[in-house]
Amino acid sequence: MSKSKPLGTISYTWTTGVAFFPADGGEFKEILRSAEQALYSAKRSETKCASVNFYSELGGFPKVNSAFRAGDAFLLYQPIISLQTREVVGFEALTRWKIDHRTLTPPEFLQQLDKREARDFRRAVFKEALAAQQRNRVDKKPLFMSINTTPDDLADPNFATELLSLLPSSSDPKDIVLEILETGEILASQIAYANIAQMRAFGIRIALDDVGSGYSSLLRFRELPIDEIKIDKGFARDILHSPKNLAFFDTIVQLGNGVGVDIVAEGAETPLHVEALSQTGVGFLQGYGISRPMPENKIRDFAQNYRLDMADSSQMWFGALLDHLRLLGRLTQDVKIPHRRLNLVQELTARCSLDNWMNIQPERFGNLTLIRESHTAFHTLAHAVVESAEAGSFLRLEKLADMARMQASQMVELMTIELTKQKDDPEIVLS
Repeated sequence: MSKSKPLGTISYTWTTGVAFFPADGGEFKEILRSAEQALYSAKRSETKCASVNFYSELGGFPKVNSAFRAGDAFLLYQPIISLQTREVVGFEALTRWKIDHRTLTPPEFLQQLDKREARDFRRAVFKEALAAQQRNRVDKKPLFMSINTTPDDLADPNFATELLSLLPSSSDPKDIVLEILETGEILASQIAYANIAQMRAFGIRIALDDVGSGYSSLLRFRELPIDEIKIDKGFARDILHSPKNLAFFDTIVQLGNGVGVDIVAEGAETPLHVEALSQTGVGFLQGYGISRPMPENKIRDFAQNYRLDMADSSQMWFGALLDHLRLLGRLTQDVKIPHRRLNLVQELTARCSLDNWMNIQPERFGNLTLIRESHTAFHTLAHAVVESAEAGSFLRLEKLADMARMQASQMVELMTIELTKQKDDPEIVLS
């Protein structure tokens, strides 16, 4: 019987991420996410084989408890401006943590803390943010401080009482905004609702964060006692490139204004976004197009000196686009009702705001021919929709309305493309 000879050897390396219960999460999804983060950290390691407990990088409770004193944890502040006054009216406190020459954001480190550490850390954030607010008061100009909270906070029966005990004696509760995020069914719980009600009764304002994302539901406008909504920055950024997102964004704004809550649009990341979002009916803007998050020592000067340059009403290009999308939304509804149809006819025959805008643009702005053609086609189709309604041809009406909808989408895309081309030209007024 012959003996086989080995053909060679195979060597391999492996990397693993380890997470521990309950320090790295109390539920399966949290444990899995922690392990995946640990795996990613291990892959970045220079060693050939590594087993990494990401949680251990934070050093456990003693370090968490003294993180702000040691300078490992710190806050940055991003300004929020009012479109009514064009000035800074508040800041959002954003948490960061330095570890081994890296700066981590909350999604990267909060889940790595056990419940006791996370609770103490969030309390430290509240105290630091409120102290910074007091240290940087601007004469005759109160600045609100917006602070994020978590579902774990709201699930704690003592949260509101403890938070109120942290308020400096000189602070005005109405200048404090607590941002809450809808996750799971936490906001439907009696404990969360009681916490929110207690804080509002004391004067603290409540904001529903990340509206338009996969977390926050429009139904919460009706169910929760909230004072403000913050439209998700990723969602707001896309309104320049997605007519559907623009239509949905407009729906949120109109709904928010209808129920009387303040609306903050995050995602004002470029001058073009600032120009566009300022014409949507929101009351406040936040994003890199205004300022990146800044350290505390920059707050006072920025708040005192910043002023947003607003557009002349005749140059409201984005508002004109919105007017057309709103008109489109009424075409298939109001056109079937005689007295409303008359209003549509009057609106279609009146001088168009988009025509006004295009007529004042200098020749150096770029080629507006395609935009003009698309705009003319839209109005032609809109008139045809009205005529079909008057003739009782509702099947033809629906087809023409679909064509008008496609034309409006093309108009938005063409306008955005042209404006994006020109946005770096200092001589071009995009507003």
